[in-house]
Amino acid sequence: MVDREKLKQDIDNALKTSTNVEVYIPTYEVEPTTTKSEIENSVALRGSFSTSYASSSSDRKYNVRHALEAFNGMIVAPNQEVSFNETTGSRTAENGYKKANVILNGVYVEGTGGGVCQSSTTLYNALLLADVEILEVNKHTLPSSYVWLAFDAMVSEGYSDLRFKNSTDENLYIKTYSDDENVYVEVYGKPFMEGEKIVRRVEFLGAIPHPGDRIIPDTNKEYSNKVTYKGEYLRLKYPRENKHSNKTKKQSTYKKPNPPRPNFKKSIKHFSQKGRNHFYPSWISNRRRTVNQLHHHLNHDGRRGQEQRQE
Repeated sequence: MVDREKLKQDIDNALKTSTNVEVYIPTYEVEPTTTKSEIENSVALRGSFSTSYASSSSDRKYNVRHALEAFNGMIVAPNQEVSFNETTGSRTAENGYKKANVILNGVYVEGTGGGVCQSSTTLYNALLLADVEILEVNKHTLPSSYVWLAFDAMVSEGYSDLRFKNSTDENLYIKTYSDDENVYVEVYGKPFMEGEKIVRRVEFLGAIPHPGDRIIPDTNKEYSNKVTYKGEYLRLKYPRENKHSNKTKKQSTYKKPNPPRPNFKKSIKHFSQKGRNHFYPSWISNRRRTVNQLHHHLNHDGRRGQEQRQE
């Protein structure tokens, strides 16, 4: 550190004999109040989480990474509150976001900033595992493919936010990074007590029925190239069910259990008998052969239904 008093004195003495002076800047050593080992022992990885976006479009991947980059290197002081929307800014082209699918009124449509909810969800689950206090979080109207039911964090500017608070007596440090298939969030801070760990659980309560197909007459001939027979209909989207579930987290010394898989078998049978199709999560459709019954009943009335499904 610079010895300011000695430097001032040396400059005054030098100027007494000449106006063109050269002065050596005196310094002195200051012993650190905190050692490297003390810092290493006071900061530990409290929680980490990752989600996959391997099947996403390049623009959606960009949006997911772009939003999380706003949190990379963030230091959250004790009692400081953080808003996801305020940190990431408006989801506009001017703010660097691109167009990708978003959920609007229960339907996937193209919108600027599509994919940002995966960013907030990844951050949210890392915060949960780090035992950070959550002030505000909301779920989607549709299940998310990249996280368990009830553990998603829907964000929408002016409508829904993810807000959290550092309730510990030490700083929290957030690190985010990504590769071609996954995005990652790590939260560092005061170490947990020995043997202490946070685990997540989800309980499936039931399905919220969907309203059924929406039939729109083709009065403007928008689909004339797709509907080739009189009386034929074009299915614009799959009707989708929402899922009603609860989430919990608790401190534990036990190993994190495998995620429970909700039993959709009864619901599948119910909808197959009525000849109606419904949204079917990909991880279920690969395991349940009864999904073929749904596709069979899709055209049960003789119509050549066509689908366009938005991912």
